[in-house]
Amino acid sequence: MKIDEKTRFPHPVLSFDTQDYLDGEFNIRVVAVAETLPTDQVAVEVEMSFTELSLRKLIEEGQAGIGFFVTCLDTYFSRLIPIGLEDRRFAFDPGSLVGKVIFLPMIWAKREISKFPLSHCHPEFGKGAMCLDVGSVLAVGESQSLIIGREKLAEIDSIFSVVQASDLKDDELLVNPDSEKIQLLVASNIYQDFNRLRSLPHGKPIILNSAFLPAVMDVLDLIRQSPLEYEGRRWYRVFKAKCEYLGVDLEAPSLWRDAQKLLNTPFGKIRSNPQLWGEE
Repeated sequence: MKIDEKTRFPHPVLSFDTQDYLDGEFNIRVVAVAETLPTDQVAVEVEMSFTELSLRKLIEEGQAGIGFFVTCLDTYFSRLIPIGLEDRRFAFDPGSLVGKVIFLPMIWAKREISKFPLSHCHPEFGKGAMCLDVGSVLAVGESQSLIIGREKLAEIDSIFSVVQASDLKDDELLVNPDSEKIQLLVASNIYQDFNRLRSLPHGKPIILNSAFLPAVMDVLDLIRQSPLEYEGRRWYRVFKAKCEYLGVDLEAPSLWRDAQKLLNTPFGKIRSNPQLWGEE
């Protein structure tokens, strides 16, 4: 059975991608994530779909385990998490999951299974029974990728800083990503007006659309062209987390559409502001 291009097994494995079993299914899906932000503790709720009776019997008898293989590259967390057949909620240690986390549902042999019956498996495995070693993968569900942590919830303009740039021409704006925050460079002649307008209730949506929207488009394009150049910048982690959370493909972004998504449809803030329409 093949999990990916490099992994095969000489024994039947229940999976969506194979015909190793004649019937039955297995999957565990994360349906809710609870994040305690002050402590960075994460708890997840799951729902299970499991109708293959021979594997269920192995788990009930203690011969097989069921759970998730959980991987988080940002924290180097890579661990097999066992759960019970009736478990629907489990928690992780504070700080262990941050950023992109992959949950891979699995069933595995906890001890040697000397006579695993093959009557419910594809005929290519033969008849009778098979011996399965300790640790043998018995079932694999659908991999699920989630974004964990507060970065995805941050306002996008929190990773920008507005900087006066005396070398810019009058009324000119420019983006500088080569800093810990993305610098929105503003010409000296409009710097004070820019900040004043930004602080006014009716001015903020104007700045959002006229300055931050094209700036985000520019950043998306810069990352698309040089995906590794900005990984060490502090702003990149938040930007990447928001993109992954909102489904923005950093390798092939739709600049206009995705920038609006990251700024939560900024033109709507103009449309809904009564002061900009002469209303009170």
